Amino acid sequence: MLHRLVHLQGGAARRGFTLIELLISILVIFTLIGLLLVGGRLALRAGRSSNQAQTVRSMRLGVEQFKREFGFLPPLARDFGPTDPIITRNINGRNLKRPNVYAFSLDATNALDRDMLRGYPGGSKINFDSGDRDLRYSTLSLPWYLSGVLDLAEDTSVPIGSRVPVDGSIGPRTTEPRPDGSFVVGTPGRPGRRYGPYFDTGRGGNKLTVVDAAAGRYEIQDAKGVAFRYYRWLRGRSGQTSEITRVNNTNQFNPDWMQIPFVVADLSAPGSTSLDPTVENLNARGDITSAEFAIVGAGPNGVFGDEPIDRLREAVGGSYDPADPFDRARLRREAQKDNVVEVGR
Repeated sequence: MLHRLVHLQGGAARRGFTLIELLISILVIFTLIGLLLVGGRLALRAGRSSNQAQTVRSMRLGVEQFKREFGFLPPLARDFGPTDPIITRNINGRNLKRPNVYAFSLDATNALDRDMLRGYPGGSKINFDSGDRDLRYSTLSLPWYLSGVLDLAEDTSVPIGSRVPVDGSIGPRTTEPRPDGSFVVGTPGRPGRRYGPYFDTGRGGNKLTVVDAAAGRYEIQDAKGVAFRYYRWLRGRSGQTSEITRVNNTNQFNPDWMQIPFVVADLSAPGSTSLDPTVENLNARGDITSAEFAIVGAGPNGVFGDEPIDRLREAVGGSYDPADPFDRARLRREAQKDNVVEVGR
């Protein structure tokens, strides 16, 4: 009898986990794995955001250095039709390639560009939900004027050995730029003084991407392949010949000129508060009403907020009714929250 009891006790000591204990163990393991995955994704997003913040800051400093050097901001290239970003002009009987940029003139003869740069293309305010595009940004200006990539030949009719690049210099430098977007071009053996580069495209996980070399289309893209944007604008309302909006004989901040992706709130005066954290961050870093340009990265979600609604729903997730205008506005604000923005003047 004693032998049998000892045998039973030894068997009990050697038994395995019960089914409930096994299920609890599996649940704990999967919970830990889930927490690790979520933490890893958050860390990855934070790392991407940090890298973009450094890149955007470096670009902003490059633009400011460019302005100190030449006395004007890098021109805003016409990324979108109807004309190409590089056009051919007849200059002194020669057909020469030149960057195609917007004119920042308040003169009535520049009404089309002036109104577009104020957010009123064709005289109507931009409406993203109606398919409008805000054309006050360029992905080409940054590589052109900060990184000196416009190496395509200015004049293809001359012999190869006599050709000079559009930006006057082979490699990541340029000759002196002009406010109209062109460069002071020398001759093959004597290009003249060279400048830059003002931004190194090889740092921070970014890449210089050739979209269409023959058309001069280059982009500086983030790790997800989304191009950084360079914004410029004019203040005021459509048709005005002044940048200042006056209401009741006082200068007022007019929100209409600032309908760009990272500013969506209807601000009525400098320093106004907003539910949009991006706007609050901008106002914390400096008065947005005095800004003259901005560098914007899409952030970890890869969208700016002005893309089609279906693209935003795919990137942001969540439950949004695309037929509801309030939901569309909420989705755009959510998409813009992780935009990485630096403004300057």
